Amino acid sequence: MDGKAPDPVMYRGQGNGMDRLLTSGEVAHFPERFVMLLGVQLRRPLVWCVLGSLGIMPLVFTLALEVTGANRPEQVQSQVMVPSSSGFVVWVLALASTMKFFLPLAISVFAANAIAGERSSGSLRYVMSGPQRRSSVMWDRLAVAAALSVGACAVLALGGLAVGLAVFGWHPLAVSAAHGAAFATALGLFGGPSATTSLLGPWVALWRLAWSTVYVGAGEAAVFAVAFLLSVVSPRPFVAVTGGVALAVVSWSLQTDLVPGLRGVAAFTPTHGIGKWQFLLLAHPPTGGMVEFFVKQGLYASLFLGLAWMCFVRRDVLG
Repeated sequence: MDGKAPDPVMYRGQGNGMDRLLTSGEVAHFPERFVMLLGVQLRRPLVWCVLGSLGIMPLVFTLALEVTGANRPEQVQSQVMVPSSSGFVVWVLALASTMKFFLPLAISVFAANAIAGERSSGSLRYVMSGPQRRSSVMWDRLAVAAALSVGACAVLALGGLAVGLAVFGWHPLAVSAAHGAAFATALGLFGGPSATTSLLGPWVALWRLAWSTVYVGAGEAAVFAVAFLLSVVSPRPFVAVTGGVALAVVSWSLQTDLVPGLRGVAAFTPTHGIGKWQFLLLAHPPTGGMVEFFVKQGLYASLFLGLAWMCFVRRDVLG
């Protein structure tokens, strides 16, 4: 020890006052440790910078639409909609525009700073010197990073909803799902491209987009787990952030048809199937493959978080 006191978020004192928190050797219960750790994270400018960036993106998208013409049809991946027709379109655009890079980046930042951030600042050393078990030290920080990641998805969704309703109003969401000729041919529709238009009432659209946000957020579980694993094995948060973002970028790259020989590999990538959230905006959404997608995310997350736990409890994570 170099004379500094242990990290106060480890302990629950016998009375009030920071000095009691620093000197008490009684380990706090998980809810109290979680609240204190979350409070520590929320006092860091980086957290608010990330959350604020996600929250302001819907406003940036809306301003761009107003400049280019919000009354024109916009294609969002496999769907077509008119932004000015409903405020919910901004929410859709926010999800579609951030799920490939900006949302994985935000989640990777939170996961990376869970362990590597504290290790680089020196606070983890004092926590590890206390009576709390190693495994609970890791799970506490994992829970806080996961809560911040959920918060990032919520901020993005609420920002899209607030900006969209303020600018374009509370109106039904009209979505046209256009399919290419190859899809139509596979269905026996040899007449070329076809389109299916769905009109969702405001409350239905709100419910469907809430579930779409949950689906997209759950689709980032593997990215979160990889970034957290790298946060355990690397002393530099930047390495963990880079690893999480790289997984997302490579996985998305394999979804394209640029390399036909890799189509079989694409089915096993973490992002394969995440685009199915747009089906929830159809009047009768096909849910095939969604359960399998959740299972795949759970398997990837369990694998990488299990490796993170093994490394944390067995290796010298302070070196």
